[in-house]
Amino acid sequence: MMTPTNLIVPSWLRYGAVAAISALVSGAGAWQVQEWRLGARISVQAADIAKEREDHAVAARTADADQRLIEFSRMEGNAHVTYQTQQRLDAAAAALRDREFAIVGLRNALATAESRSRATSSDPAPPTGADDPATLRTVVRECAAEYSTMVENAVLAGAAVRGLPEYTEAMR
Repeated sequence: MMTPTNLIVPSWLRYGAVAAISALVSGAGAWQVQEWRLGARISVQAADIAKEREDHAVAARTADADQRLIEFSRMEGNAHVTYQTQQRLDAAAAALRDREFAIVGLRNALATAESRSRATSSDPAPPTGADDPATLRTVVRECAAEYSTMVENAVLAGAAVRGLPEYTEAMR
């Protein structure tokens, strides 16, 4: 009978078995080392990606806040321009009301002068030339119309000129 101690195994088989086992052990060790290295690399890459995402999120929040601040500044500028425009329009409306009052005052003064001239006139002949109330009325009417046009043009030009610097400041 053969016992393991007297069993003769050829040396090439023994060395081959040792080489195969050491190749398996070293391959398994190398495989494990590669897994560790790849796992570490993946962990580093995942951490880098997470950091990059966080940086992008912070940048997006900052950009949103900056955009809101810019939009608020624009809205504030527009509100200021709107307020100033409304003030100019109110001033123009007041100037137009004053113009209308001035025209009414001129008409009243003309009517008063006409009634006085009729009351004090002892001349049976109707007045002619510059003393004629119709002539005076025509002159005053033409002056009032020209005055109205001049006031309206001046108010519009003033409103346009005053509005340009404020509009430019608001758009910056």
